[in-house]
Amino acid sequence: MHSKKQLSSIELTLTVVIGLSLVYFLGALSSALLFQWLEGSETALEASLLRKGPGKLMRRCATLWAIPFVIYLFRRLNWGGWSDAGFTIPPAPFDRKKTAHTVGRSFVLGMLSLGAAVTVMFLLGTREFVEFTKAAVLLHALRVTFQCIAVSILEETLARGILFRTVSRIWGCWPAAIFLSLLTGVMHFMEPAASAYQGESVMQDTLNSLGSLLTSIGRTPELPLRVVNLTLMGLALSAAVIRTRTIWVAAGLHAGWVWIKLMNGFSSNTSKTVEAPLWLGNRSDATDGLLCSVMLISFLLIFAITTPKALRSKSL
Repeated sequence: MHSKKQLSSIELTLTVVIGLSLVYFLGALSSALLFQWLEGSETALEASLLRKGPGKLMRRCATLWAIPFVIYLFRRLNWGGWSDAGFTIPPAPFDRKKTAHTVGRSFVLGMLSLGAAVTVMFLLGTREFVEFTKAAVLLHALRVTFQCIAVSILEETLARGILFRTVSRIWGCWPAAIFLSLLTGVMHFMEPAASAYQGESVMQDTLNSLGSLLTSIGRTPELPLRVVNLTLMGLALSAAVIRTRTIWVAAGLHAGWVWIKLMNGFSSNTSKTVEAPLWLGNRSDATDGLLCSVMLISFLLIFAITTPKALRSKSL
């Protein structure tokens, strides 16, 4: 199944560092070129690409450049194809009924856990309901349910079913989980400021945007805690994969958390009169509060402690 020579730990580290550096450099260069080309054109294309600012444009460009890098990385990691994506524990066949049951239970658990934090927000007034009809809420809930489950399965397949499992065979489970979770948490919020794209040349804008990118986490006071919580989320989901040897519990939890976030954002707004304490926060996903940290740490510890000793050092 793995015909090529396995990467060493040092080779994998160099591949990741060089690859990510190239991805962000090419993303910055591409966005600088597009920004200068589109600026002032007053076309539908410009409005679509620049609607959320040049920073978002840079992230989209970097994402496109990341696709060939990820494909190359999978090949170098000797990924064994879709049978090596964490869908089942070999040699057992894929059981649809059992999988659906596992995802469903985990989905409910994710909803209840994050939903508890959101409930406290409403009780203390840091979030307020907006006007809506029951029909609108039901329709949105149905749409969001299918969307969350589909997207979460896709993301967990790529992030933990393939990338985490293959990297863990070289670095070990927990080093791989820590690195990839921290990387995901940081990259989720890295975005250059719009002021970075005001240079006199494309190359100057490129370098300015890269510099702004590296300092973006510290520009907003709440971002460091959100990075911590996104990292803890990745660790908890990775721990679920280590514990169960498949992606399905992680996919269900992920879907449940995203469902609460999207439904909360649809049905309520941040209070303009009640200041949110640090332990609670007021975002729809609760990632700006320490209560979310406690919830994620609890999941991480439960999965880690209940993992049988025989599985803790066993390759995924």
